[in-house]
Amino acid sequence: MKSLFRLSLFLFNFLFLFTQCQDKEDTPTIPCLKLFDQNGQAIGTHGDCIGNQDWASQSLTNSERSLLDFEDGLQEVNASGNLSFERIIAYPNPIPKGSPIALQFENSTEEFKVKIVIIDKDQNVVFQQAFLGSIGAIQIQLSDNFIEMSKYFKVLYNYYSDNHGVLFEGSGLLLVCDGQNITSVEEDCF
Repeated sequence: MKSLFRLSLFLFNFLFLFTQCQDKEDTPTIPCLKLFDQNGQAIGTHGDCIGNQDWASQSLTNSERSLLDFEDGLQEVNASGNLSFERIIAYPNPIPKGSPIALQFENSTEEFKVKIVIIDKDQNVVFQQAFLGSIGAIQIQLSDNFIEMSKYFKVLYNYYSDNHGVLFEGSGLLLVCDGQNITSVEEDCF
């Protein structure tokens, strides 16, 4: 009888631990998404954003930097090197499917250049272009030709000059959602 009890206890513990581990593996981790309204005002976050530096200064990986290593085709820009940057603003985020995303650059008394690369989850480049910082902001229309309810994109960026190289770099996540009037990321995007 004791051995039957021990076997039952062993099987119960095994099944309990197995299902607990399986549940954790099946639960997707939601990345940090910094939310901005259609005017570029921060309206909160979604997911685990503790210590997250999206849309601020952060070091890129070598493979991410290599994606930003393309000829810009712009006039030469030489800066003093005293430029100081803190962020780039992307809005709205999340983006309703079929709507453009705006990227706003920081203001500066000197000209500088900006490179933007947008990749999908498989690291495919879906947008790649350089701009003069003085234009202030750009709008980009991402492809909405996907069947999922929503899709993440990663924006890689750097501010630079020809004589000083990269002055600021970073990245941030965008979420394109199937809904047109997004009031809740959880309800309208997943």
